[in-house]
Amino acid sequence: MRFFHLIVLLAFAVQLNAQNSNTQQQKTPPSKKGIVLAGSSITWGDGSILGHFSGQVVDYIQNELATTVLCTGMNFTAGVADFKNPLQYKGIGKKISGINSKVEFDLYGDEIAICQTKLRTPDFAVLQVKADGEIIGTFTNHNKNIGNEIQHFTGNGETVKFMLNHPATWLHRVTINGNTVEGEIYTGGWSRKVPENPGFLIIRKLDNNQQPKHFIWFKTAPAKGANIEVAYRYGRIVAFEKSTVGQLANAEKNETPYGEGTVSFDPANPAVLSSGLEYRSIDRDAFWIHKFTTAKKRHYEVEIIGGKNPYFIINFASNRFHNFMNAGIGGWKLANLLDNDGINDYNGFFEKFIPDILVNESATNDDWAFGERKVKRTVTGLTEKEVKQLWALELDKITYNKKSNDYTVRLCSGIISSAGRFSLTCPQIVGSDVAPGDIIRIGTYHGDNRQVVCREIETVDLQSGKVTWLEPLTPEQILNVNSYSDLTGAECAVRNLSSYKKQYKELITNLQKIAPQTQLLIAQPGLSNYRRRALWGYNIIHRQLATEFHNVSTIEVTDWLYDYQQGNISGKSFVEIEATGNNEYTLPWSGHWQGFEVWVNNKNVYGTDCYIECGWGYSVNQEGTGSQLNIEKSYDKSHSVKRKMKLVFTRNSPQKGKIRVVRADSVWSPDFCHTTVKGGYVYGQIYISRLNDFIGE
Repeated sequence: MRFFHLIVLLAFAVQLNAQNSNTQQQKTPPSKKGIVLAGSSITWGDGSILGHFSGQVVDYIQNELATTVLCTGMNFTAGVADFKNPLQYKGIGKKISGINSKVEFDLYGDEIAICQTKLRTPDFAVLQVKADGEIIGTFTNHNKNIGNEIQHFTGNGETVKFMLNHPATWLHRVTINGNTVEGEIYTGGWSRKVPENPGFLIIRKLDNNQQPKHFIWFKTAPAKGANIEVAYRYGRIVAFEKSTVGQLANAEKNETPYGEGTVSFDPANPAVLSSGLEYRSIDRDAFWIHKFTTAKKRHYEVEIIGGKNPYFIINFASNRFHNFMNAGIGGWKLANLLDNDGINDYNGFFEKFIPDILVNESATNDDWAFGERKVKRTVTGLTEKEVKQLWALELDKITYNKKSNDYTVRLCSGIISSAGRFSLTCPQIVGSDVAPGDIIRIGTYHGDNRQVVCREIETVDLQSGKVTWLEPLTPEQILNVNSYSDLTGAECAVRNLSSYKKQYKELITNLQKIAPQTQLLIAQPGLSNYRRRALWGYNIIHRQLATEFHNVSTIEVTDWLYDYQQGNISGKSFVEIEATGNNEYTLPWSGHWQGFEVWVNNKNVYGTDCYIECGWGYSVNQEGTGSQLNIEKSYDKSHSVKRKMKLVFTRNSPQKGKIRVVRADSVWSPDFCHTTVKGGYVYGQIYISRLNDFIGE
């Protein structure tokens, strides 16, 4: 069975488990666990704990580390209404109102954890809980973080943004010199454009203490001396997920989790309102928890017995409360985690609980600081057309020669003259600063990550250009390589990631001083397009860290994603080409893709006789001429280009007949960095499989 089909079955199983969570499992869940997912925009997802692969892990916590009964599986003895908000688990709660209204359900275990939703109102209920007819406790649903405020500002003719005293404000009444100004709370996602501003926008932004607050952003700066009055209510609903993200007037829709900040969701595509401002976690204040001395199936009743205009919204009940935090921030690097200012850094992991397991994915944004390559070669006399075909992340410099009307290009790679099981020789290494501990990438990259392999350099001879490594290299590890001689003429590149490793070691040291028992899982980079994000070599560093520190391991994301892509080839997405004996054929697909087969005479020859040339990456200015194509720095990402893919035969080019090129039905990521829904599911299963290794039954 293909890997993709297995994924589909697993997805169905998890969905079925969530839908039938009221089916009682007669088992006691593991003791209370704390899990933190940290990282960049990949972990941030949609800015919640319930979106993308973070939500997959939450499902694992609620339905594998606990048994959960959703409100939709409970019985109500009075009128009931839906209350929907994404901050609730599965997005829905059930609301009852009035004295003697109650909800009933069955649950097995030695603990009951009732998750409720508290509205932004002074109304409240006193609730009584019975287990098998016996009263076991009472609780209320007071919302303590609500209030009203009026603020005054004076315009100066220039300032357009004014800070309010709270986050999560709503029902704004705004006047300038007594004249009402209409506006709204910003609900959009991250964007490269400034959103349309009706008169004012309420946006999220950090104050001077690096705490999220609301700011009122006027479309036009109020005149000098203008009297500005902003009256509003403040406070958020209390629900399963805790953050400072507030709600609109009806409380069923939320404002955007993005705000204005210094680090964008995607540093490669900076935008005005695209900063993640905080970590998000399960809100303990939404729970009422009771522990028993024995585990068994019990019948529960939760009844309103008092209060002021009493109401009660139940989201779910489970037989174990677990802590969880999504500490991903879009654009975050290791340096951000090491800030030591207590705001969205490693200290923030421990703000609400000490995690048993901490997962961190870095490298994605760190890589922009490690573009320098140690091996370079110069090519002269290139034409404008040839230069425009180059990929910028593999370039160190481009110089236009006005007199000869051509270009001199310095590439960040060398050419292999010979290679073997434990070594290779490259003339460009001669006299370079290549050193033991550097990472060497072996092979010519065309778009498939298995066209190259990486090794840590053990020894180097700067006179002969020979480097050695310890991990054996075999031809079958590299696509289109049948023998070591096939590597002659291929490219190699060398980089040093010691600074990255030093930062990670500092992070691990700091974490283990605070919580030496916490297990750190380092996620390997995703299956990136190296022409957009050159995330090679990091897996070696991560594995080294796992051997150097106790309680540190890796999550091998890359291999899972590769298997997913290869297993996602059903044959539905294909193109047929009439063979002409040529070595190259232009395909109708543009950009980049992962997962290919090429069928000739009923044999798949992809990776042996041919490859697919990727068509998406950073390049030079395709509209420029002359010196406009110059590049003065490595890792230039000023211009992106999408081209048609090409099928290229390296041997046995067919002379006649049909060539069928098949690609995977879908990909795990639209940009080979941030996940799709399917990619998020795969990521989630990867994480869950490793969490299971450390939690078990």
